[in-house]
Amino acid sequence: MQRIQLKRSGMQKFQEKICPNIAEKIDKNLKLSRLCIPTWDDKNKYEIDCEPRKSVVVDLNQKTCTYGYFQLTGYPCTHACAAIGARRLPLLDYVHTCYNRENYLRTYEHTVTPVSSDKYWVRCEEQLPNPLAVRKLPGRLKKRAADEPKKG
Repeated sequence: MQRIQLKRSGMQKFQEKICPNIAEKIDKNLKLSRLCIPTWDDKNKYEIDCEPRKSVVVDLNQKTCTYGYFQLTGYPCTHACAAIGARRLPLLDYVHTCYNRENYLRTYEHTVTPVSSDKYWVRCEEQLPNPLAVRKLPGRLKKRAADEPKKG
């Protein structure tokens, strides 16, 4: 109950369109993307050279990257940030909707009804259920001697 209220009130203070921790990660990827060299290939495809002998293809229409991080996380990776920056497009258009502020607040909008302690509960007059029967396992028990070393 406290966690729901804490998350809800924390996000209500934040006024950006996406969650703050995702915004920090995108800013970090944006700074790292300055080291990448984007090369335009097709309408929305780019070849990104980041390290010697390492190139990655980014498709902005499909929101995919051959590195796989863009599809996995739902927000632009370093390579995608380089391609988006080359086209001078807004980064927020390429962030998945699950990271939107509205969706986050919708997740935490419900409330949990408080429950009093068991001291105030109504006593049940019905018979308690019996515990499960202990089943004897097949096979002979193997007992280890006190001086015998343990395996592993």
